[in-house]
Amino acid sequence: MKKLPGNVSVEKTYRDDDRDALLKRIRELEIELRRTEMARDAYEEMIRLAEQYYNIPIRKKSGAK
Repeated sequence: MKKLPGNVSVEKTYRDDDRDALLKRIRELEIELRRTEMARDAYEEMIRLAEQYYNIPIRKKSGAK
């Protein structure tokens, strides 16, 4: 294993880079998940309001075919 200045090994540097990349990807996915959940909640609220305003069922019944 090749040593870098300051007693840092190449292997450790690669692992740190991989870890940083993985942590960044996790943060990106968490942000995307929050946006998706917010969009889902907004759609559900729009459907609820439309059902209430027009007094008609919009959601599909679970047993319907």
